Amino acid sequence: MNALLGLLSGPVALLLLGTTPPPLESLRGRGVHYADATTVCPKVGIGTRGDHACLRIGLDDEHSSADIDRSKHRIVLRNAQAYDDEQIVGDVILPGWARSEAGRRTPVEVHLVVRKKGRTFHTKLYAHVVTREKPKQLEIEDFEVVLSDGKAETVAVTSETARKSVLDPGLSARMAGFLMEVTDNLASAPAKAGEPRPLGDITISIGLGPAAKKMLRAQFFRSGADAELRFTALSNRVPRYIVQRDLFLYGIEGVPALAEVKKRGLRSGESMVIAVRGGKGSVTFGATSSDLPDAANSMRDFLATAYVGMLLAHQAHLDPAP
Repeated sequence: MNALLGLLSGPVALLLLGTTPPPLESLRGRGVHYADATTVCPKVGIGTRGDHACLRIGLDDEHSSADIDRSKHRIVLRNAQAYDDEQIVGDVILPGWARSEAGRRTPVEVHLVVRKKGRTFHTKLYAHVVTREKPKQLEIEDFEVVLSDGKAETVAVTSETARKSVLDPGLSARMAGFLMEVTDNLASAPAKAGEPRPLGDITISIGLGPAAKKMLRAQFFRSGADAELRFTALSNRVPRYIVQRDLFLYGIEGVPALAEVKKRGLRSGESMVIAVRGGKGSVTFGATSSDLPDAANSMRDFLATAYVGMLLAHQAHLDPAP
């Protein structure tokens, strides 16, 4: 009987029922991929991606690849290369939703960052939540994430570890070695007379309490179909690799106006703006602007999948639960 039950589970059951498992989805080469999730994405109302395109997989160089096996709920990130210095080789974002005691649903996500030095993987797992309310119910995209160096496989994320990271995001942040403080500027620093009022406005500081160091101000503006994301460095210590990787993740690293930023990062007082005005996208740094035809999707991806973007979208009430 047990043997029969075993045959009637998984791919064999699908074959007996006259169906076949979904094909393996293989991702190759450097790039950022937005695969469909079972989970519905936050509806930020910008860009042209589908309502479910928020299962994000970043492959940082030509040595990385990934396979999505939906029948086994498994993502395998592969990289057999050896590196002299530690560097990011890929990341995976699993989207989800949390429901509070009061019944309010808010977006959450689990973010796995994978680095490599030599042939050894190093991972950090972050939980991105937009409210401090403890979840009563939690939905996280159901995938196990596995790392392969070409010889052996290591499980980096399970359903259980993903859920635990969201249920205790403070512990998750401490374990990842990344403590961040967020200040709501809408209440503390209202717009001056004659200036447009942002829908989202936050300051990011590294550290907690009196020791926190202000690093970045992020603002979101919108008027009808026009929208703008503005980032202003508040310190010379914004890590260059974070700036460089964000340019890669959100499709703006090749923009001519940002050539200097890509090279050396952001300095205190400098601002970078991504905008859509009159249906035309652009990126501006200082007095230099460049066209960005896909600016709407760059903004959408940031607001839906980046932690700072999720906070802005939630502050601006762009992320209603489905």
